[in-house]
Amino acid sequence: MKTNTKNLYHKYMEETAGVVNPEIESYFEQYKKDKVFFRIFELLLKKRLKFPQLRPVISRLSFEIVGGKNWKRIAPILAAMEIHNMYLYFHNWIFDNKNSIWSGNLKEVRKKINDVIIAAAITREIYSDAIDKINISPAKKLEIERNFRKSVKATYYGQFLDVNLTIDRFNEFKSEKDFLKLYELKSKLQSGSFYSLSGYIGAILGGASKKQREIIREICRLLGTGLHISNDLGDFAPPQKTKSTFGKAYQDQLADIRENRLTFPVFLVLKNGSQKEKDALLNMVDNYNPTEKELSEAIKAIHSTGTFSYCKKYIRGYYKKAKKLLHENFEKTKERDLFSVMLSVIRSNKFLTELRKFK
Repeated sequence: MKTNTKNLYHKYMEETAGVVNPEIESYFEQYKKDKVFFRIFELLLKKRLKFPQLRPVISRLSFEIVGGKNWKRIAPILAAMEIHNMYLYFHNWIFDNKNSIWSGNLKEVRKKINDVIIAAAITREIYSDAIDKINISPAKKLEIERNFRKSVKATYYGQFLDVNLTIDRFNEFKSEKDFLKLYELKSKLQSGSFYSLSGYIGAILGGASKKQREIIREICRLLGTGLHISNDLGDFAPPQKTKSTFGKAYQDQLADIRENRLTFPVFLVLKNGSQKEKDALLNMVDNYNPTEKELSEAIKAIHSTGTFSYCKKYIRGYYKKAKKLLHENFEKTKERDLFSVMLSVIRSNKFLTELRKFK
């Protein structure tokens, strides 16, 4: 039964992407006339449309679980969710030095940064165009736009907290509890706010009651926050070595610690590890050309200090809270079953699977 539900969920994601991805592409079509200009969007657009994406699925499931019918009519909003995600991704490339944005000489870096800022600014307006396209009452559209703005402000405040939560601040925290107070806050703002937006907007369009909207908002906030923390652990997943072996792209391997970020896994190693284990991680800070041995030692420290198991248990708490809220407030239906499968990505995903194997 569980396997069957998982298969149905994957088909559900594929079905959603089949409608939403062409919708997303349509908003960028006008920029293809200038091939040089279109290149600033092309890399991310191809990457995001290569596989079904989670945000549109969250909105669709939230729409249907409260009784919404004919989900294809809200395709512009589902597209807006992923386009909004792309907007955040562009800025994230700068914040986290993804896609080697900061590599090269000054002239090369300046051009890459300029291109990404321009792409982000236009993408921000594109998702507003998608919202405008949907045929709903002005009052409902205003509420949707208001929630988008609220989410953006929360996300960027979370991003500010994140880029300033650096490894050199480790000794500021008197205890794990003290650290988690700030870490959980920034994770909730960075990702929890956006995931909760996806669920809340879907619920609004599905005709949910005020109580249902708030419950879905909280379930999705737990999903987003838990997945953010899960991804911080998954940042230590082994790099991709062959096309047949899944793993993180080499340039993204241990990206957080390379950028001097004090994530929960890093905090735990520095708190509980031996000097050798601590050094294995600290040697990765600002290390943009690590050897295979350096990568291996850093990943092993996550296991040898018990950090992997401890973090997995901690992350599982978010999954349990979200699932409990879901089952206490919604009757068993196909949509609830699919929602449950979706929540499982918090505690079990491809990066954590690969990291578990590496000891």
